[in-house]
Amino acid sequence: MAGQAVNSMGELTGLLSRDLNAASGHSTETGLFNTPLNMDQYRRSSPRNFLINTANALNASKTLQGRIDIRTDCLATRIVFAPGTTRAIGVEFLDGESLYMADPRANGTGGSPGESGRCRASYRY
Repeated sequence: MAGQAVNSMGELTGLLSRDLNAASGHSTETGLFNTPLNMDQYRRSSPRNFLINTANALNASKTLQGRIDIRTDCLATRIVFAPGTTRAIGVEFLDGESLYMADPRANGTGGSPGESGRCRASYRY
């Protein structure tokens, strides 16, 4: 907030109601934004928290075996299900920066399409 003055409660409310995820230049705007939060029993919760907790549980467990790869600059494009079930057995994805079209840096006009990949899940009892 260096050098930015807020002159009224209405102005503060207006600044905090701006959407960080809007495509209207948020990557160049400065000032106050309200951070989107998901809460679980009065604690912050996010997909990142879920992934870290899952990785920690796999590492700490004596009975669960497995590995989870957490990747950045990767966009899941398709969840693969076991035939006739709702059990996910894999994922198809693209590797590359700014592939998600809601990202204002995404180039929907012939930029790098990303490198396709796929991985399959396995579970050993």
